[in-house]
Amino acid sequence: MRTYHQLLSQSKTSVIDILFGLIFTILLTSSKVHAGISVSPLSATLNLKDGRTHLLTVSNTNPSQPVAIRVKALAWQLDQQGKDIRRPTNDLVFFPMQFILPGGARRAIRIGPRDHIAPALELSYRVMVQEVPVDLQGKNQVHTGVKLITSYATAFYIAPNKPQSKLAITKTTVNQKQLNFTLINSGNAHTHLRKLSIMILQGDLEYLIDDPQALKSIYNENLLSKAQRHFTYFWPEALRKSIDMQAPMVLTLTVNCESCGGIPTVLNANIP
Repeated sequence: MRTYHQLLSQSKTSVIDILFGLIFTILLTSSKVHAGISVSPLSATLNLKDGRTHLLTVSNTNPSQPVAIRVKALAWQLDQQGKDIRRPTNDLVFFPMQFILPGGARRAIRIGPRDHIAPALELSYRVMVQEVPVDLQGKNQVHTGVKLITSYATAFYIAPNKPQSKLAITKTTVNQKQLNFTLINSGNAHTHLRKLSIMILQGDLEYLIDDPQALKSIYNENLLSKAQRHFTYFWPEALRKSIDMQAPMVLTLTVNCESCGGIPTVLNANIP
């Protein structure tokens, strides 16, 4: 049940948003806005058979002002809902770890593991490239502009000798509104989901969902090695009107991935 204060707060939200937007617009139009940095690539896999380091390129998108850059690594996993779990690590080394990047310039950062033995299980990290908010003009003055501080969290993997993903579908449930299922990657390397389809058979009715746009909440999602992800797909209105989700049906869920060797994972379920 919503309280009076909650309803009042909600009614004020649009007014506050409008006022904030106007203030921010005035700041942007009356003051100089400094551009930040760009980083590439945003995802990379290092195979130690091919080399011991990887190059990450940082560019200063402001042609006239230098920026201070700091680089660090965090060990990285995903929870079942796809949210990042990060923790400090000393597994990786960088050169340089921090530096000044002149206006309009770019510089390569060399990244490598401390241990040069290929892991049995792929290792995953977030390499953080951050713009440090320091005064590089040497005047220690208070500036009136809006400073946009840029930070990138790139994905960095160290591959095993024979990387392969292997998917399995479990914990499938269906109700009138949605399909819930869990994907498990029992392989030794991460993967991204590809070529998904959902087929429903109920009596003489057959319904196929395979459009990537319709499945955008699942398509291209990352599944790390030895991890599982929970997914929810909300039925389109046309399907909810034509199929009784409480009645018996045959559901076929097909999922392929970029490193599954072209072999899709298929689940055939009689529901209920």
